[in-house]
This record gives sequence, C-alpha cells and structure tokens, in this order.
Amino acid sequence: MNHRYEVLIITLLVLSFSCRVPNVLALDELVVNGGFESGEFGGWNADATCQIIPMYRLKPHEGWYSARIGAESRPGTLSQTFVIPDKSTANLSFAYRLDEGATLDVRLYLMNGTTIRHWNLTEKTDWRLLKHSIGSEYAGKSVVLTFKGRVFTEKRWIPVDSEPTSRPEMIGYILVRINYWAFVDSVSVAYKISLYDVDVETSGLPGNLSSKITIDGRAEGSVRAGMSRRFRFPLGERHEVKLEEQVYETAGVRYVCKDCAAHTNASGDNVLLFAYSPQFLLSVESSYGRTAGSGWYSEGASARISVEPETIPVEGFWGCFGAKHVFREWREDTLTIQSTDEVIVNSAKTLSAVWEEDYSLSYASFGGLTAAAAIMLLVVMIFRKRRLHGR
Repeated sequence: MNHRYEVLIITLLVLSFSCRVPNVLALDELVVNGGFESGEFGGWNADATCQIIPMYRLKPHEGWYSARIGAESRPGTLSQTFVIPDKSTANLSFAYRLDEGATLDVRLYLMNGTTIRHWNLTEKTDWRLLKHSIGSEYAGKSVVLTFKGRVFTEKRWIPVDSEPTSRPEMIGYILVRINYWAFVDSVSVAYKISLYDVDVETSGLPGNLSSKITIDGRAEGSVRAGMSRRFRFPLGERHEVKLEEQVYETAGVRYVCKDCAAHTNASGDNVLLFAYSPQFLLSVESSYGRTAGSGWYSEGASARISVEPETIPVEGFWGCFGAKHVFREWREDTLTIQSTDEVIVNSAKTLSAVWEEDYSLSYASFGGLTAAAAIMLLVVMIFRKRRLHGR
C-alpha cells in the first residue's frame, strides 16, 4: 500500500477519535448527545424542521455532525431539559453558525418559566462558541435549553445555460429560492460539585432549650435540642462555628458546652456535634461567719461546704459574759438537715447554716459574779456592824 494512503488513513482515524473523546470522557456532562454524534436527535426534543447535517455537507464545529434548525416555511425548535445536581455549578457552552439573514434565539430557563439567560443571535458568522456560567442557586432544579432557528429565504433570478442561437443577445433566467440557515453544534453543560453542607447539632440539651449559633462572628439563628441546622459553603472555604458556652434553663440550672467552637472541613460535607452537660447552682448561706462552697457543679459532683468561725460572740449584755452563737448543722429548704460538710450535687440547692445560742458560760459567769457580789456585800455589812459595836 502506498505510504501516503497509510498516513492519510491513520490521520483520519486520529482525527475521528480526537473528535469523539471529549464527549466519551465527559462524565460530568448533563447534555445528552450534545455534539449530535449519534447521527440523530437522541436526547433532544426536535421538531420536524430540524436536521442532522453530516460533515460532507457542512464542516461541523467538531466531530462529524451538526444540527440545522428551521425550515423555509417556518422556524424550528430544538430543546433539551436537564437537572443540575445538588451543590453544583455548571458551565454551558454551545457553538453556532449563521448564514446571512438567518437568526438563532437561544433561551436558558427554569421549568417554571424563569429566564436564566437569553441570546438573540442575528449576525452572520462562521462557527462561534458561546459560554455561560450557571450559578449554584439553580442546583437541584430542572433547566431547559431551547434553540429557535429562523431561516432567511431569498428569491433571485439567475442566468441559465442555453443552446447557442443565432441571437446571442438572448439570455435565459430562472427564479430560484436561496435559503440561509442556522446551525448548532458542541452543546455542553458540564457541572462540578462546588458547595458543601455543614449540619450543626447538639446533644445533652432538654427539648425545650436551644443554643444560639454564630459563624465567623455573625449571628445565624439557633439550633434546638434534637434538631439540626444546615449551612452551605463554597468548597475550599473554612469557617468557624460557635454555639453558646452556657444555656440556662432556670436561675439554678444550666447546660455547659466545654468545646463550643469548631471549624468546618472545607473539602466536603460534615456534621458538627456540640455536647452539653448539666450544671447546678449550690448556694451556701449563713447569718454569721464566712461561708465556702457556693458555685456551679456538674451533676453528681461532690462539694465541700463550710462556715468560719463556727462560734461567734453574742452581741450585747450576755456577750460580755461569754454567750455565743454556735454552728450546729446545714439545712436544705427547711426539709433536709445536712450534718456533714460534703454534699453531692444533683440538683440546684440552697443550704442554710443553722445556729444556736449558747448561754451556758454566760449563765455560769453571771452566777459566779452575782455570788461574789453577794459575798462581798455580806462582808461589808458584817464589817460595818462590828465597827458600830466597837464604839
């Protein structure tokens, strides 16, 4: 075989393969048969005016085929519907070619009729590629891409060949209709995942409580116990999510989150779980002395309580004789008596010191002093009596 023919055959095979590879490997492609390489309109809604045009009739933008839209008598419509996957953005591209006078109306819109983008193409051009980015706000929605082509028909008288005659000044003409077409090729909607979800959840909170959320310092509502809040961010962006460190149920009961801040994983979906545990307020009160042990305690914690000093002089007259206030015990809500200095905290508690007045020493002192005074009075009286008798 002639080497020139071998090179030609190999070249054609390479070109054929190179034209088809992009559509085969485009796993993120949403448009079916976007290059019309099946030789038919599989995947498309095409009316009767649309035709597949092979390479030998018109050089396509790429591959072996292109689509012609419209007929001489009426405009044509070619459309396809696709759904952009959740958390994705997409890039639309299509190639078009317009003969002189032909027009192509291209509309990208949602199923409810909302227009995303509209092109009214009227300028004569060889193959030209248009591109448009479809934002993530359209993710998860059905999108329709429609091409409406209108043919321009021109009537023209053209000379025709005739048999030579004796009258060369006579020339024959025929009226012909010339059509100018609109073509489409290389239609593509390639998507990519561009967002990720973060679910914010809590554990340990009662069902009637919620915790406020801040993201990068901005308030973003709250999340209730047993519920989840979802936030969506662009891939690659890392954000700080914080919940309240303390959530109060009552003045004496709160729930505490030790790790109330976390960062999102910017490379994919993630769940941020914030765990809360209960704490109870222990109030230690006393009418006298200085108390210790008041504060917030985790459920089941042991608290040491005390009051100092445990004996305090009584003010006033009896205090001068040694009367004193003596600490006896701890009482909770006038119901339970605590006789120990260690308390297990499993609820909000208020412990009050119970004091008693001890007059035993004061009575003894006062009695002794009274007796001494009486004896001294008796001695004075005896002494005076003797002095009177001595005279």
